[in-house]
Amino acid sequence: MTVLRIMAAVLVALCLLGSPARSQGMLGVGISDSQVDPKGAFVGTVQPGSPAAAAGIVPGDVITGVDGAPITGAAQLQQIVAGHAAGAALRLRVAHYGGASTEIAVTLGGAPAAATPPSATPAASNSPAAPAAGGKQARPDLTWTRYTDPVEHAFTIDVPAGWRVSGGTRRMSAVDIRLGVEAVSPDGLITLFYGDPDVPIFTVPSDMLEMAGLHPGMVYDPGMGVRLLIMPYMSGEAFAADWGAQRLARSCSGVTGTGSKARPDQSQAIDTTYQQYGITTSIQAGEASFACKLGALPASGYVFAATEYVQNQASALWDVKLLAGFVAAQQAAAGAAGLLSHMVGSFAIDQNWQAQQNNLTAQFSQIVAQTNRIVSNAIIENGRRLAANSDAIFAAGQARSNATDAAIERYDSYGVRGTSDYVNPATGSGYGNLDNSYSHTYVNNNQEIRQTDSETPPGPGWTELKPVP
Repeated sequence: MTVLRIMAAVLVALCLLGSPARSQGMLGVGISDSQVDPKGAFVGTVQPGSPAAAAGIVPGDVITGVDGAPITGAAQLQQIVAGHAAGAALRLRVAHYGGASTEIAVTLGGAPAAATPPSATPAASNSPAAPAAGGKQARPDLTWTRYTDPVEHAFTIDVPAGWRVSGGTRRMSAVDIRLGVEAVSPDGLITLFYGDPDVPIFTVPSDMLEMAGLHPGMVYDPGMGVRLLIMPYMSGEAFAADWGAQRLARSCSGVTGTGSKARPDQSQAIDTTYQQYGITTSIQAGEASFACKLGALPASGYVFAATEYVQNQASALWDVKLLAGFVAAQQAAAGAAGLLSHMVGSFAIDQNWQAQQNNLTAQFSQIVAQTNRIVSNAIIENGRRLAANSDAIFAAGQARSNATDAAIERYDSYGVRGTSDYVNPATGSGYGNLDNSYSHTYVNNNQEIRQTDSETPPGPGWTELKPVP
């Protein structure tokens, strides 16, 4: 399925946050702000053969200080490294997974090959992001094994060997396939999760749904096996905070939010990834952090979410494109972030399953299209019969019949074929048979037409057209 394949590519990108290539000193790490204690620059990736690798820095470490001075996040560390030339020696204070902080001496290298910036996304791969079980590991106390979706063999993902793993795909309809994987450490102090099959597709509340007695929190069933939960739209930040608290409460007590923020950098990166596959979208990404208790132990949690909102003249839908997070005892939280980074970066769609799903989706689309044509024809025929009966009863029925036929033909042309007439409210000029699938239609002084779902005009001199009732 194309969307799942894009998810794989996007999640790889989320794990490769790092600074751009520079001509000054180079450390060789991909970093982001640490979302849990200790605060600092969280190491998501380490470039093989880099100064960081030589110094013993591994994914999951948190760099909390440089030359005796504390640092608060990734940007500060990037600035410090950028201010030193190749060959400069730095003393880094590093908090290792499950251990105390130590001082590490590192000598900066020269300019590397161009690193992956946050807005660029590598193509999806069917290979693990790091060596699979049995290969050389970044941590000697942890090996990885490949977990295959047990339901449809739709995907594979790396999980820590010896952990309790559950989940897979859940097929709600031919085109609504959800996935979720959970991995719990043997001591129960870390839970990693990727996706959630209980998260549905949403539709926003509307007057039409209210008239049908359907209120927020209820399920709307438009047919074809699709079920939509009625709920106001939530950005990635809001969803991560709201859903994250509920998700963590499954295994952690006393869950409280400790912070959330939007991630416009990741929103842009995900949009760019979809564009590489010929899909134009608008993603709102965000993250949230939490505090809770695992038994008597203080614990931390983190959730990343990205949501998409789609609107046309008839309805508005939204769904959660990306979802991942962890909950862990505080002493294991930094390491849990490193493990989650590897886990989501290793996600890959099975190509044989993808080919079968593409074929099934195409068949389902043909069935839906043919069914809609049958229903449309039945509506039209019924309207003509009503018009004929009306003519037989009323002497003035001929005029009404003509009007009805005209309305039916208009519906057949505009409703079924997806076109409408528009008018320029400023000049009164009319424009016929324009595509009505877009939310906004604009015209400029040169009579050029531009259609888009954006509320923002394409530029100066553009006037929005209004559909003719």
